[in-house]
Amino acid sequence: MNRDTSTNQNVYSKHQGHPKVQNCGHGDVGGASRFFPRFHYSSKASRKERAGSSHPTIKPLAIVEWLLRLTSPPASTNPMVLDPFVGSGTTLIAAKRLGIEAVGIEKEAEYVEQAYRRITTL
Repeated sequence: MNRDTSTNQNVYSKHQGHPKVQNCGHGDVGGASRFFPRFHYSSKASRKERAGSSHPTIKPLAIVEWLLRLTSPPASTNPMVLDPFVGSGTTLIAAKRLGIEAVGIEKEAEYVEQAYRRITTL
């Protein structure tokens, strides 16, 4: 990869980009993804987090909270999350903990009951 900062070339293409962004004083070029951490580790969901759910792919709350903080606008803008596949409800729980409004959709009645139980107990 060419890291020659003397040209107005970012890591994705030869696009010139916005003139105010080109010379940001750091001597680097590239997309916005360079500002985000590339890896966040969290162990699997604990028994407490599972809250008796039998859903096969319960995500750890720490990871989902991290993702919501990373992708949601500031709380002052009243962010909202739509989870079209609620499953065990982890996204809704994480949103609730972070003060983000959330709407969830799930077609499996069994998972709706389990998600509701997890949301109300965690």
